[in-house]
Amino acid sequence: MGIIPFFCLAWAAVGLNGKKISQSAWDAIKIAMKVEVTLFPLVYAAIVGRMSRQLAHWKLQKGASVSIIQRFLGSTTVFGTLYTSWVLRSFDLVALGLTVLWAFSPLAAQASLRILSASPGKTQSTLQLHYFDYAATNDVTPVSDWYYTDDPADEIFIASLVTAKIKRGSTTDIWGNVNIPLLSDLTKTGNASDWIDVSGNNVVYASNLGVPIFGLLSDGVTSTTISTSYLDFQCYDLRQMTFEAANVSALNVPEIIYVEGNDTKASVVWKSFNFEDGWERDSEEVAAANCYVTLQSLLMDVNCNRTSDSPRTQGECRATRVQKNKAIDSSLPDFFSSSITFNNFTESILKALPAGQEATPTVLDYWMSNPFGTYPQLDANITLYELSADIFSRRLTQMVNSFYMARLGYQFMTRTSLDGLQSNTTGNETTVKSDTGPVKFTLVSGNGVEIDTDLTLSTNPGWITAFILTIVLMMAASIITFYITTEILIPDVLGYVSSLTRDNPHIYDSEIPVVVGGLQRTEMLGSMALRMGDVSPRDDIGTLGIGRLSSTTRSKGRRLFR
Repeated sequence: MGIIPFFCLAWAAVGLNGKKISQSAWDAIKIAMKVEVTLFPLVYAAIVGRMSRQLAHWKLQKGASVSIIQRFLGSTTVFGTLYTSWVLRSFDLVALGLTVLWAFSPLAAQASLRILSASPGKTQSTLQLHYFDYAATNDVTPVSDWYYTDDPADEIFIASLVTAKIKRGSTTDIWGNVNIPLLSDLTKTGNASDWIDVSGNNVVYASNLGVPIFGLLSDGVTSTTISTSYLDFQCYDLRQMTFEAANVSALNVPEIIYVEGNDTKASVVWKSFNFEDGWERDSEEVAAANCYVTLQSLLMDVNCNRTSDSPRTQGECRATRVQKNKAIDSSLPDFFSSSITFNNFTESILKALPAGQEATPTVLDYWMSNPFGTYPQLDANITLYELSADIFSRRLTQMVNSFYMARLGYQFMTRTSLDGLQSNTTGNETTVKSDTGPVKFTLVSGNGVEIDTDLTLSTNPGWITAFILTIVLMMAASIITFYITTEILIPDVLGYVSSLTRDNPHIYDSEIPVVVGGLQRTEMLGSMALRMGDVSPRDDIGTLGIGRLSSTTRSKGRRLFR
């Protein structure tokens, strides 16, 4: 009967494998498993311990060595088995068998906790995703639009700059859009033509704004590959110039001036004032740098983990690996076509900044000096010519791309879907009508793994095998015990104190039948007091034995005994 609960657990573990259950049902199963892990050693010890004792009794009836009988009698517990084998120096097959038999007790107890496990179920699916295409949207944006202010877009641009400190190293922008890794930083440890893994907390991104992706699972993991691009500034010759030599306007700094260029590469010059203590302008010296600008196109594997209670608009997204995309056109945006259009573009960046006092640092000055500081940095010394070319290039790249992406996609940075918008899809390109004109999205397939609300049970093959084998051993032990018990004809005398009185010449108990067992004999002897002491107190040499209290004396340390 004691085996039935464990048999039921094993049967349930096999039958429930792969089945879905609720969290409450799983909690009930875990409670049952915890109860059984407590009961199992007790039941196992009762069954196997009784079998070992009955084997000793049976061996006594058949006739066996004292060592064998004692080993079975002493193997009614795990530690009793080990102790008896060690003391008797018996390390034969009998000792090995008894040790292995008892080893199943802790093994099966642990198995009862581990035969079943539950994990959230997963449903895989293929999704249709839309991601914002900056290059394609720029192609349908009139060049003249870059010269005018756009308050909503400019607010997003400024927000991306002033929140850089709290989003430092984040895989997404403040709205959850996936950030684009800076390829030039990654290629320091890899080849741009190969896939490069994006990992760690020190990844540098090309912009403070990311790529909006729509169609993600609301509760699950979505993965896809997108093609995107960003403007890349590589600057050199950072220097300090006099105000006259720099030929700058006292009111229009910092500034980025177009020098020359073609479809794929442009040369520009950065100029800005130096400031001391965060506000005092050095009217004599100007920081300057020459830069080359290219459009970096890349393929990017994206993984997004989104939950129904996610505080972020798009979910927790990250670029997992990137590769330079040589298959698409890497022409610069059309505002690089002339000095007029480019300078209009950079003037728009200055117009987007909050109004400040003349001859004081702008947000861009603070950004280029220390993007992770506070605004304003009243104790900062802004001397950009002292920066390394890599750091200067990185900050300029991030700043310009943040403005560029805000202007093109600001209406979609905070959205969760394209629902409710007029759109038209041709091939893999979707054109969405917005307040400022058409914008372009690219349609791409994605893999979705949705987390089910129910749990899926799984049975551990190793643990269930050990558990079932132990149950079989207990059943076999019960059968063996039953069979031996029917075969035993002699009284059970092993291990009882009352058995010490049998055939003892120092104890007269002729009224007790010799066929009674140890417990019955104990009951019949009742309150008889026994002592192991000197049963020949009057002889010169004593005899140690067990007798009645009245017929023995305590053994003495200096007395000789036979």
